[in-house]
Order: sequence, then structure tokens, then C-alpha cells
Amino acid sequence: MKDIKRILIALDFTEMDQYLIGFLSKNKQLFTNLEQAYFIHVERDLGSEESDKPIDEVLMQKEKNEVSSLDDEWLKSRASFHIIEGDPLKEILNWSEIKKVDLLMVGHKKLENGSGILMQRLARKIRTSVLVIPPKNIEVHKLLIPLDFSDHSEQAIKLAVQIGDLAKDSELVGHHLFQVPTGYTKTGKTYEEMETIMHGHAETNFNNFLKKCKISENKIQKRIEHSKFSTVSDTIIQTSQDLQSDMIIIGSKGQTFASWVLLGSIAERLIVKNYRAALLIVKKKNENFGFWEAFKKI
Repeated sequence: MKDIKRILIALDFTEMDQYLIGFLSKNKQLFTNLEQAYFIHVERDLGSEESDKPIDEVLMQKEKNEVSSLDDEWLKSRASFHIIEGDPLKEILNWSEIKKVDLLMVGHKKLENGSGILMQRLARKIRTSVLVIPPKNIEVHKLLIPLDFSDHSEQAIKLAVQIGDLAKDSELVGHHLFQVPTGYTKTGKTYEEMETIMHGHAETNFNNFLKKCKISENKIQKRIEHSKFSTVSDTIIQTSQDLQSDMIIIGSKGQTFASWVLLGSIAERLIVKNYRAALLIVKKKNENFGFWEAFKKI
């Protein structure tokens, strides 16, 4: 990922921190141009606990200890540590702007008793790409790229090819879903005949999409299937589990109205339901952010 130079890693001093830090260390070959890794923890009230030392210094030492425990000189040489007081959502969004980060890394949290809401809201509102790490150790080899052949899919597949070139023994699977139109009976075709026709159209569109992206067909495996689950996100997750993929890469346009809808309907469901593979939501920096200030207040 040649464009990733600054990463913001949100820590919370749970076991998830080691999976986040470990992902960076185990997959350092993916971050060839990384210059800064900002480890950040936001505490709502730094004066709420009694301590002989200032609580921010105590917490910062905990951050340093977590990173140092891996004994990774490459990571330690790029790491800086920050303890901030305030609202976690507001401060992480603010820091992502101040530091002009290219990627936010967060740990996956199940939506139980309100936990995990911050992860969702960050992914929805932040301008930069987001990498959600599940509670497991991951080395990236197999990538699943859901595709609808749109511009944001083009972003995702091009980044996936970059990652594939950098990862060891990589395997890329492009995943396109189609559905049989509800009014197919008016065509005089049977359901099975219409399914075959739709599959053929999808195959043609897939080939044209790869040509448009200037990606060789031998770079990626094509997986075209009829979506039979209740939602697209369920199908993607099931396919990821069947393939035992290490990472799902999905595109998003950024903080335009259209991308807000996309993130709410597909990527956000993946954030909630996917807990086995890393999830990379690709956003295009410096795109139209006309709604940014309004969305920050939602």
C-alpha cells in the first residue's frame, strides 16, 4: 500500500490492542512507505482516577509497553504515543484531520451493551480509509474483493492488487453477486433460464471491468454467484468464511451523500457481522466532502 504513510491506531487497553499492533508487525511488508504510526488512546476524564503520577503519563507508558512487547524495531522506529482527554469519536476524527492520516486502524467489537458503536460511527464519519481488525492473529494471504463494477469498486480492486503484490503467496478473489429480476416471468423465460442469462451478463461485465482497470485476468480469480441470502453482506461474509479469506476489501467514495448510503447499507453491516477476517473500507482522499461539517454533528 504505497500511499499509506501515516496510520492512526486507536487503542483501548483491552486484548484487542495486541491484535491491532500484531497485525502491523506481522504484515509490515504491506506498508512499504509507512512513516508514522500514531498510537492514540482517548480518555473521557484524565482526572477521574487517583494516581501518584499524572494519569496521561501512566497510560502513555502502557501504550509504549504494548508496542515494545513485540520487540519489532521497524514498528518502534515509526511509533509515536498520544493520550488525549475528551470524547473518543470527536477526538479521533479531529486527530485524523490534524495528522492527515491515510488509514485508521480499529479493533472489532461486538455490539453488546452498546460496545462497538464507536467503531461503527468512526467508520461512517471519517474521511480516510478504515481497517477493522478482528480478535485474532492475521497474516494476509487471501483477499476477497466484493465488486459491483462501480468507481469505488475500482479503487478497492486496484488497492487489492497492490496488497497482493506485496503479500507472500497471495490469492485474490473478485466477488460479484447478481440477482434474478423479480419480473422475469414477463420475458417468457424460466427462472433457471434467466439465472443463466444474468450470469452471462455478469461474466461479460466482469471482464470489461478488469480491462477498464488494466488488471490482467491472471491476477484475480473471478467468483460470480447468485445471491441467495437475505442480504448482500450475509453473502459476502459466508463467501469469506468458505474461502477462509484473511481480508475483505470494499470500496467507498468518501463522505458524499451516496457513499453515506453505501456505508450504511453494506460496509456497515460487514463491520457489525464480520469477525473472522480483517475488513478494509477504502475511501478516496480529497474527494467531495460537501456534507462533512453536517455529518460531524450527527
